[in-house]
Amino acid sequence: MSDLYVAFMIITTQGSEIFEFDGDFFQQMDVLSLINGRRPVVWFDHTQHRKMYRYDNEMKSAIDTFAKKYGSRENNVPFRLRKFMKRLGKDEPFYMFRMEHYLVHVTQLQIAHAVYQLLAVGQGKKEDDLWDKVKDDMTMFFNDYEMRSLGLEEYRAGDDSDNRVCRFCGKTKAEGITFEKEAHAISEALGNKTLFCNEECDCCNKRLATIEDNLSVAYLEIRRSLCGIVGKKGTNSVAGQNFVFDSKTHQMILSEKAHVDENGDKIRIRLDGREVFTFQGLYKALIKIVIDLVDSETLPHFKNTIEWINGKLDAEEFPPIKQMYCDTIHRQPLLEIFIRRDKSKIEAGPYCFANLYVCDLCLQFVVPFVDVDCGKMKSAKLMHPFEKKMGTTLAIYNWKSEWIDIEDTTPRTAWVELDFKKSDQKPASSKEPNISENLKMMPPKWETDTVSFPMFNPANVISSQLLICNVSNVNKEVKVTVEWLHDTSNNMICYFVIDENAGKVLVDIRIELCNTDNTEHLLDMRVAQEYTLKSISDVVCKEEDNSVSIQREFGFFVTAIALISLNPLLRKIHPLIDVAKLDLNMICSHYNCVYGSW
Repeated sequence: MSDLYVAFMIITTQGSEIFEFDGDFFQQMDVLSLINGRRPVVWFDHTQHRKMYRYDNEMKSAIDTFAKKYGSRENNVPFRLRKFMKRLGKDEPFYMFRMEHYLVHVTQLQIAHAVYQLLAVGQGKKEDDLWDKVKDDMTMFFNDYEMRSLGLEEYRAGDDSDNRVCRFCGKTKAEGITFEKEAHAISEALGNKTLFCNEECDCCNKRLATIEDNLSVAYLEIRRSLCGIVGKKGTNSVAGQNFVFDSKTHQMILSEKAHVDENGDKIRIRLDGREVFTFQGLYKALIKIVIDLVDSETLPHFKNTIEWINGKLDAEEFPPIKQMYCDTIHRQPLLEIFIRRDKSKIEAGPYCFANLYVCDLCLQFVVPFVDVDCGKMKSAKLMHPFEKKMGTTLAIYNWKSEWIDIEDTTPRTAWVELDFKKSDQKPASSKEPNISENLKMMPPKWETDTVSFPMFNPANVISSQLLICNVSNVNKEVKVTVEWLHDTSNNMICYFVIDENAGKVLVDIRIELCNTDNTEHLLDMRVAQEYTLKSISDVVCKEEDNSVSIQREFGFFVTAIALISLNPLLRKIHPLIDVAKLDLNMICSHYNCVYGSW
């Protein structure tokens, strides 16, 4: 590094980033001219070269020129600077803080103060009008909590040596595990290109993928497609219960049964997904992200949390998730982790909570089962005194929000509502381009079509109760290998018992797993689950010969849930078995339906 070293932090209402320039004397002179050559809108600090500018045409042109002059494959900082600044709107205010030498330290409190000043200037108010209303709460919060923001730059958590220990199973390479695959801390399907965990072994990475799917597939599949999130294979199209959306053409085809509400010049469409999840599964997926990314020295406090993720610990009470709807789309997920500075100061709030910015949402959640919380942060009631404090850093945005009850374990599917004006709608036959960065401003073109869609709506399920879930008659003499599992048959007896008076349906599935010629029995499985429905007639089909059958899609729905319930039991006996991947068409073809009660 040369004697001359130039660095600065840019702060906007959308985020902040540090840019360092060293080595090239002429580059450093030009970047200093870029910072100091214009009259500031507002000074943040007269003594430390911290001032506010506007991203006007002159500033944009100067940054473009600088990036073209000095940017290269070996020196990508000028390109990063230009890319970061392009997030700003025309004439939007932003701060530049000099960072080199004695000016290196910038606290989170100073960043929050700067953001409030930007908002005030943007709203035509005096620079500290907004800040004066919140500074006491902000000061108290940052005295109690240390915040770490991850996602803008590449970050790999944990040790990458041969001596590393897996965070989830506690094993090392010496015990036979491998770390060959790149473990994304947040699913790549959600656009994550920067956040990874070095201490997640290949086996746990594969095993915990089903937990991650609660968030990336079932809960956010529709949103990530509509938001144009680029995953491993580009942007994904999506099909739900009542729609198909083509992410490349932005064409949406709606079922005749789709929820389309027209009110004057406005249209609201409800899109129902088809992938099943539970809110507790969603919560586990979020907590796993934090475990992947916390510092190694903090990790010991989350021993019980990891046991819960692994299915070895259970509880009846959980703190809720706060879901907020952002004004911008996060194409790269961002995570803010908050750690309480004083481990013994439980009255300050939970030891650890986090904000995940993904798609067009911000999800705030508390990490459960932390040892230093001593069981005092485990429910909505106990978390209530700290809600305002936890929302301090997000209060500036005034986003619409709602609470998600994590104690609800009812299987469900996600849904999304789109609101727009009729005048914005383009018919499917239109030749005009209709690709938009903001679906709220310009919705995708759509038409009603006669495509055949599943009729079953999971919202018909009022509640469900698992009555029986077991694995029995295990033959321990069988050596289960991948090859053995490729040559198996499933002998099945499956029943639906329909109680019309009570509005209930009992599904009872019994499966024997053996080799193809039935000469080598491995084990028996049984799941019985009771469903209370809003409308029995929506799932029961009466035939002309007075026999009764169950709607095909309802059969798929309840069978998938039954197999998901069985999987954890099977994995403890034979980790290679995954009955959730069984052919649902085959299982559902073995159902017998009868009227009765139980």
